[in-house]
Amino acid sequence: MATILYVDDDPDNLIFFAALCAEQFSTATAESGVEALEILRTQEIAVLIADQRMPRMTGVELAERAATEHPDVVRILITAYSDLSEAIDAINRGQVRSYLRKPWDAGELFAVLREALSTFATRKRVRQLERHMLATERVYTLGVVTAGIAHEMKSPLRALTDGIDVVRQRMAEAVNLARAGDGEQAAQLLESLEPFMGAQATQTAAMHEICRGFEVSNYDVDPNETCDMGEVVQTAARLVLASQDGVCHLEVVCDETPEVRGNRHRLGRVIINLLINAFESVTEVECPSVQLYLRNGDEESGEGKGLVVVDVSDNGTGIEPKAQRRMFDAFYSTKTSSGTGLGLAMSKRIVEEVGGSLLLDSTSEQGTRFSLKLRAG
Repeated sequence: MATILYVDDDPDNLIFFAALCAEQFSTATAESGVEALEILRTQEIAVLIADQRMPRMTGVELAERAATEHPDVVRILITAYSDLSEAIDAINRGQVRSYLRKPWDAGELFAVLREALSTFATRKRVRQLERHMLATERVYTLGVVTAGIAHEMKSPLRALTDGIDVVRQRMAEAVNLARAGDGEQAAQLLESLEPFMGAQATQTAAMHEICRGFEVSNYDVDPNETCDMGEVVQTAARLVLASQDGVCHLEVVCDETPEVRGNRHRLGRVIINLLINAFESVTEVECPSVQLYLRNGDEESGEGKGLVVVDVSDNGTGIEPKAQRRMFDAFYSTKTSSGTGLGLAMSKRIVEEVGGSLLLDSTSEQGTRFSLKLRAG
């Protein structure tokens, strides 16, 4: 159970708080900001409640330190004084979530604590998802890169193999001709090349094995794994929107849908890639807008029964028809200053591994829509 840390220099208040919350919450107490910071470093604390009027370190100062060192901890300030400037200071410096006055009402306190615990749980899950997504991206990026290298190496390797066979044939003919005449020394010289050419053939075979190894996926996909796509979509939207500084409007609509086949971390990476591309495509639009729509497949439009669809649309400049044909190719990118050309290739691979599809519909100067279609679990 997540722990709530209450900090107050009055021991009686600490005893009262612990007794009041004992049946509903896991709690810890500290008599000073210094003691509280030590507890935050050694224990997982979900909620920090600090009294404002404390010696050496006020509640605002403690909240400010906690915001820097432990940003996921939800911070709440309690004081017997109703000074508005203190409340503003607490919000600006300590980034507190709630501001309560003593003596507190038990019902109000419990409601605030439950909401704070829920917020912490969401933050923690987001952090975990971020870490998993980054790990997934690194591994899949490596997989796409090596697959591309393997593809490029196959043709010259095949030519090299064929060339070795030709050289061996010609060597045999040269040896026979030399022996038929008086070129014994030439024959010995040509024969000395045979071990060298055999070694080249061995190395070529080893390189073919390496290429085949690169083409194997780095993940064993569980065909029975399912996830809540609504949760995946909402989390991805929050992550991307938080990095955009409000420069673009994002509309998120999530209809009720069944669970889909796939891993939530990998599918989350796909949604993040699509959203980032959408945000980047509207940077030069006067009223930039991106829509994220989760829905059930429409049988009338031919999408098929038992599908869940995620549409990511923007009102950007669109993609030229020639570029559209290559958008899912590894290493291809329409970005001139950044981009590896791996995001969409990786996304398409993730989706197809679980039996889904990723489609593109774009009109120049009118916008772009990516449709992610997944099978219901």
